[in-house]
Amino acid sequence: MDDLKQMIEQLKIQLNNISGNVSNNGDNEVRALREVSGRLEEINKSLNSITVLLVCILLLGTVVSGIHLYFFIKRYFKELKK
Repeated sequence: MDDLKQMIEQLKIQLNNISGNVSNNGDNEVRALREVSGRLEEINKSLNSITVLLVCILLLGTVVSGIHLYFFIKRYFKELKK
């Protein structure tokens, strides 16, 4: 009978250890997910900055091309009038 009680106590201890491990694993997973989430937010901020930079370059290129085209057409029509 004592052996049975000891086995039950050992099983209770093992069950508590397993539940503690599961809890620790859950905490570790939550911590890892928070780290990944933080990294993804940093990447998102970087991508937003790059997108803004590319839009500025595109707008600047469009303006410069428009000015160049304006003066090219103006010079072309001047030569046609001659």
